[in-house]
Amino acid sequence: MEKNRIIGSIVCNSLVVVVVTISVILSLFGILVDDPNSAGVHTFRYFTTDSNIFAAICCLIMMLYDIKALRNSEYKIPNWVIKLKFISTVAVAVTFLVVLCYMAPVGGFAKLYYGTSFFLHLVAPLLAIVSLVFFDPPVFLSGKFCFLGVLPMAVYSVIYFVMVITLGESNGGWEDFYHFNEGGLYLVSLFSMYISTITFCYVFNVLRNLATHKYRVPDIVYS
Repeated sequence: MEKNRIIGSIVCNSLVVVVVTISVILSLFGILVDDPNSAGVHTFRYFTTDSNIFAAICCLIMMLYDIKALRNSEYKIPNWVIKLKFISTVAVAVTFLVVLCYMAPVGGFAKLYYGTSFFLHLVAPLLAIVSLVFFDPPVFLSGKFCFLGVLPMAVYSVIYFVMVITLGESNGGWEDFYHFNEGGLYLVSLFSMYISTITFCYVFNVLRNLATHKYRVPDIVYS
């Protein structure tokens, strides 16, 4: 069972790394992007890109520990790796939810799931979620810690506020490409985002802890 779990973790995490790496490279060269304005270095303005890169880095670290575990009888993994993987997965889950429930219905599903966006908006987030809940090391995370999953979205929301609302496109800032400030409702959008993110934190933590209770094995050492 433990070997199968580790193999499942390696498969999911490696797929996230490959999918995100290829998608970001294609976006940098303006290949298969849903919007020409998001090509090149502009792609790094988007939470979608940033959250997926963060998740891919965390998946890569987790994958390296998984590969090492298959070669050793004892699985040693730092707690910070598990926590970072949780935080990054919440971030891409927010991307998944916002696109599915808000941006795609408004901007069109065909556009928001075209080319690289299909992988960054759907495939990579789902793989990260599956990995987190079912295959990552089964260790309990406290309820207090789990809400740190809000951090990536909180940091980005501050940057977005400064670039879109404080500076504005005419002063070298960004356009409101997420349409969060339409009708001057930025605070409403921000509140909705925080509620959604906190909900994800809670749900993922409950699911992880249920899986941990069922699958925890004695030969894993969390340092």
